[in-house]
Amino acid sequence: MCCHVAILVVITCGLIAPALAVNFTKFSNILNAVGIIYALCKSACETGPEPTEWSSFSPQFSTWLLPWVALVSQLSSGAGGRFENLTSFFLAVGSPTTAAYSLVLTCLSDISYLNVNHIFNILNSLQQALLKIIPEEGLLQSLVVLPENDAYWGELALWLDYTNTWSITAVTLILLVLLAYLFTVIDTFPPKTTGPFGSSDGQAVGTVWFWLLPVVVGWLQMSPKCECQQLNNALMCTSTIACVTTDSGLKLVNSDKWAFTMHEFSEDTSYINEKFTAPIFNYACFLPWTQNMEVVVATFCNAAHQAQAHHHVDECSHFGPDIWSRLFLASFFATLLQWGTAGAAIIIVFYTPPVGLGCCSGAYLVYAAMSTLIWVLLTTSSILTHFLATSRTCARSTSEHLSSDHDKVLRFVQTLEIFLCRLGKSPAACNTIWIVLVCMLQFGSIFGQCYCFGSVLGLRSRACDILIIDANEVTRPWLGGVGFACGSAVLFVGFINLFINAKPTIFP
Repeated sequence: MCCHVAILVVITCGLIAPALAVNFTKFSNILNAVGIIYALCKSACETGPEPTEWSSFSPQFSTWLLPWVALVSQLSSGAGGRFENLTSFFLAVGSPTTAAYSLVLTCLSDISYLNVNHIFNILNSLQQALLKIIPEEGLLQSLVVLPENDAYWGELALWLDYTNTWSITAVTLILLVLLAYLFTVIDTFPPKTTGPFGSSDGQAVGTVWFWLLPVVVGWLQMSPKCECQQLNNALMCTSTIACVTTDSGLKLVNSDKWAFTMHEFSEDTSYINEKFTAPIFNYACFLPWTQNMEVVVATFCNAAHQAQAHHHVDECSHFGPDIWSRLFLASFFATLLQWGTAGAAIIIVFYTPPVGLGCCSGAYLVYAAMSTLIWVLLTTSSILTHFLATSRTCARSTSEHLSSDHDKVLRFVQTLEIFLCRLGKSPAACNTIWIVLVCMLQFGSIFGQCYCFGSVLGLRSRACDILIIDANEVTRPWLGGVGFACGSAVLFVGFINLFINAKPTIFP
């Protein structure tokens, strides 16, 4: 950057031809030059990368990026081990679309069914675990209709009566991040009129990470139960006091067969993400959990109506009611949050002179596009997994022998869903590393070189390095970008709060 400024000084002193300077107007006075053309910058300055100035890098990194990195620690984890928690971290940062999508699905699940006593609150608490419900042999029906099983539901409610919600640490960190962002944004106005323009870089960095605030706040409000071992212990310990009706009367449930258990995944390679209990994997558990809820709903309806107007659950049905409307809402608000924040960062950098697609705006575009692609791959994989599971369940329940062609189709679906799942998770780690490196490079000297500083990627032959700007030229896009990001986050949080703890649908 020192080279850029030196050349501009030389031009204004008349030591270099005015044709090499830029002022975006009909050239009349060399003193009006605001920058240099890309060819001059490249020939004079690109003898090697300039060393990063620590005095410039350190305050920008600690002000714009470090608070967001600290806030990442508040993302809900709770999977079965360290590797699963690390996977959850990479998936959340690498694909904020997936994180927001899972959060909205969890929120919408709370309003779909009636809360009979605390039974459905219990099942909502078990959203993070892929439940296996056994309706055969009267196990589930006995839990519903027998008064002796009231103790079972009460005991299970006690086991699940714990929350991972607001803490002083979490609230303090969220407030510090929010205040740091607001104060640093306010401090950048009015914009400087001379480069280097670290303000636009900082605003873009803070904006592209702004999705973290609504997602973290949303998970803290939802308070998901995601400790795998604790959920499993709750189901195992309470099942020992459940009763079942037999020909000889009431008896305790056999210890090796319970109505509710956690799915075993030891030999089933289809459930790659469903076995994880971290809340970000709710996109994979949503469809099977909804189908399990339909089974329980039908059991309650049948018991309440006493064999009149039975609500039968078709085991061959792949999707429950209102599934597509909930998936659409979750998709809409997830993409709104992702592109509302990343798009705002792109706007801020894109419209900072020279106006055009450059290294920074292009890097943010790649990050947002990869985040969306990862979400599409993982969501498609989860739908195929659910389709495969229900197809096999249907075949077992109807004692239907699968034809060779049907079996080949199912094998192809299984191979495809495993491929899509792994294809989606691998780029998530790369995208996480990508966005962190991009943000750090903005505060260093790499993006300050002629190619990036002149937006050559978008302007091509019209590329130029602008070193003096009019504050009015950037105030509008900067304010628009910040407002766009904040507006998207407010809409997302407002939608979440509209449906959290909403009154559930009542049985007819």
